[in-house]
Amino acid sequence: MARDELLTAELREVATRVTGGRASPLVMNLVEHNDLSRDDIRQLRELLDRLESKRRKG
Repeated sequence: MARDELLTAELREVATRVTGGRASPLVMNLVEHNDLSRDDIRQLRELLDRLESKRRKG
C-alpha cells in the first residue's frame, strides 16, 4: 500500500471514530494547533480553491 493510500485509510478511520466521519473538525484542529509554514498555508489555499472550483463546475 502506498503512503498516501495508507494515510487516507488511517485518517478515514480516525474521522469515523472521533467525529462521525466528518473531516472538517480534524482539519480545523490540525490547522489551529500546529505551526504551519507559509508554504503549508499556500498549499491549503490552493487545495481549497481547487475543491471550490470543482464543486461549482460539477
